[in-house]
Amino acid sequence: MSHIYYDENAKFFSESAISANMSPIHKEFFSHLKDGSKILDAGCGPGRDIVAFIEKGYDVEAFDASIEMVRIATGLSGIGVVHATFDEYDTVIKYDGVWACASLLHVPRKDMIATLLHMKSLLAKDGVIYMSFKYGDEERQNNGRHFTDMNEDLLTSLLSEVGGIVPLKTWTTVDCRPNRSDSWINSIQKIVG
Repeated sequence: MSHIYYDENAKFFSESAISANMSPIHKEFFSHLKDGSKILDAGCGPGRDIVAFIEKGYDVEAFDASIEMVRIATGLSGIGVVHATFDEYDTVIKYDGVWACASLLHVPRKDMIATLLHMKSLLAKDGVIYMSFKYGDEERQNNGRHFTDMNEDLLTSLLSEVGGIVPLKTWTTVDCRPNRSDSWINSIQKIVG
């Protein structure tokens, strides 16, 4: 259970995550949203992105599976972050955007379709979802965390099984955290059905 790692390493992880410059990826995400849109930060970590979204005038809600990340994100952002996993989080609210930055990668491949269907159910029609994964094709354990890597072919296959989603943009980036060089696949998808 990856959230145990984040509970035990919250301070260290938060410092590196908060220092990452996500503004180019935020800008791409914002280009698909209207002003004041309602965003769900799904697996928000220490809350870096929540703050950026609030500063841009978006209405933000968030959850994370790590109770320590929830505590840090709540303190940093000033909003009430919910303690929940992807499958536990539920609401009647329909979001214009779901931001799942480096969070879905902890979902086992066998559970990914069900998880994405659940995230899709939280989006309004024409809503968008941003997701990012470490680039590759493995499923592995590292320091007590589960990782499901993705590449273009795996992501395309996965999303075709989910259905009702149209790709808007998929691109690769290099890790923007200091002293990291991992490659990432980023994708923005639009809900059409």
